[in-house]
Amino acid sequence: MSLKKTVKTSVLLFALSGWAGAAELEQNTAEIYQSISVPGMTIDINPDGGGCNTASYEVWTPAEGGCSDIEYQKTTAKVISLTPANASIESSSGATKLTAVVRMSNGKLAPAGVTVRWAADNGNLTSPQTYTNAAGEAVNTLSGANVGQARVTATAATGGATATIVVKQSAPVIKSFSEQGRAIGYLSYYWTANTIYWNADDAHYFENVFNWSAISATRYELVDPWGTIVYSGTSTTVSLSNSQIPGHYGSNIYLKTPRYGGGAYNYTLRAYNGTKVSTATIPIYYRGYECNGGCST
Repeated sequence: MSLKKTVKTSVLLFALSGWAGAAELEQNTAEIYQSISVPGMTIDINPDGGGCNTASYEVWTPAEGGCSDIEYQKTTAKVISLTPANASIESSSGATKLTAVVRMSNGKLAPAGVTVRWAADNGNLTSPQTYTNAAGEAVNTLSGANVGQARVTATAATGGATATIVVKQSAPVIKSFSEQGRAIGYLSYYWTANTIYWNADDAHYFENVFNWSAISATRYELVDPWGTIVYSGTSTTVSLSNSQIPGHYGSNIYLKTPRYGGGAYNYTLRAYNGTKVSTATIPIYYRGYECNGGCST
C-alpha cells in the first residue's frame, strides 16, 4: 500500500563560504510531499472498534468500511420462500430448478455467501448445501424422483421453507432397436441386419432376432408390418424364428409380402411405463424362398 504525508519544514538558505557576491538569503517555508510504499502492510485504523454500537451487535468491519452488524445478521438468516421452476416433472428423467430467497432479521436480503442446507424426500439434489448470491438467492436442482410427490426443504441459520413438486409417470426412452436375420443353406453363415428370410412354401420365418433397450419401460410389444402383435412381455430380446407369417396361404397379408425382395416393411416397438408409451420403428426387408418342399429349418 502507499502512504502519503505532508511535511512542513523551515529551510534556511545560506551563502556558500567563499562564493563571491553571494546575497543574503531569507528563511523560507516549503511543503514537502512524501510517498512511502510498504508491500504487504496492513493498517488497522480502529483496532479496538471504538465507536461501534456493540449493543446492536456492531463490530468494526473493514470490508464494510466501518462499524457493521453484518456478521451478526448472517446468523439470523432465514429462507422466506422456496420456488420450483416447474410445479411438476416426469419421474426418472424429469428435473426442476429450485430457488430459495434468504432474508436477515433486519429485513434485508442476505449477502452473498450465506449457507443454505437442502433436503428432499424423493429424488436427488445437485448438492446438499449451496450459498446465496448477491441477490440473496440460493439455487439447487431436483431430479430422478419417483412417481408421486417430492418435498424439498431449504434451510438457513434460523429457518427454512418447503416446496412440493408433483412427479408424474414418465414415458419410456427407447435407446436402441435392431434386427438381424439369416436363411438356410450357405446363407446360414451370415447374419444380415434389417432382413427377415422366410420360406415362401409354407410362410414361416427362418432364423432371426430382435434386440432393444429402453429406460423406464416395464413391458414391450413388437408389432409386425401388418399390425399383428408378435410379442408382448418384458424381454428385450425376441426371436421369430420358425414362426408362421400371420394370415399366410393366400390371404391379403401374405400376398402383399414380396417373395424376392422389394421395399422395406416397418416393424414397430412399443415400450410401456404405466399409461405412458413410446414407439420406435425399423425397416425390415423380406427375402422369400420357394423351396418346393425342400427347405428345412
